[in-house]
Amino acid sequence: MSKYSSSKKIYTVQLEKKSGAGLGFLLRQRDQMPFLGVWEILKNESADQSGRIRKGDVILKVNKHDLSSTSYEKGLEIIRSLKADCLVELTLMQNEDGEKLNGI
Repeated sequence: MSKYSSSKKIYTVQLEKKSGAGLGFLLRQRDQMPFLGVWEILKNESADQSGRIRKGDVILKVNKHDLSSTSYEKGLEIIRSLKADCLVELTLMQNEDGEKLNGI
């Protein structure tokens, strides 16, 4: 059985990580859970330009790194270690219509 609700949509998006910039979103830990939740989308950055990532979405994978069972700190370390000027593939669990996800 999956640790994610089957009613939540899982999707994949590719973002460009530009030199001197991040992926275009801020993250927040979800109340003692290891998940990385999207806290804010930065205007005119990669995530905003994709039009697919929303506040409250949960990052499950970054490239081939499964973040679903890693600590928040390890997840941040993986994201921060991504090289500039490359495409990054993210797998996320969609937040439904502004539903609050434990403090997000």
